[in-house]
Amino acid sequence: MLPTLPQVVCLTEHHLKDQEIAHFSMDYYTLGAKFCRKNLKQGGTCILVHESLDFNNTDLQKSCIEQDTETCAIKIDLLTTHIYVISIYRSPTGNFANFIKGIDAILNQLYKPNIEIIICVSI
Repeated sequence: MLPTLPQVVCLTEHHLKDQEIAHFSMDYYTLGAKFCRKNLKQGGTCILVHESLDFNNTDLQKSCIEQDTETCAIKIDLLTTHIYVISIYRSPTGNFANFIKGIDAILNQLYKPNIEIIICVSI
């Protein structure tokens, strides 16, 4: 663990498209996962991971609905623990029922007894 810098940073409403976020950078961090809107403006979410941390991107695209459940995730495998970090954004004008269904689908997909899950939500 790092004494001063966060190991993981979750950003929501980055407002970037796929081709724009590919050029986004932040010192000491790697883009670990992302969701960019294809049809609507603004929105989106991403996870930045400190360059010293090993991780894997977790595909949650099938659970994403623009405005309702915009999400991405990474998995960090430590010696004794496996951790999912999930970043979720829901627009204030999004459908709340779809948001709940999306979170339920994600947790059903990822949950296992030996897995820790950290959820960062912006509503």
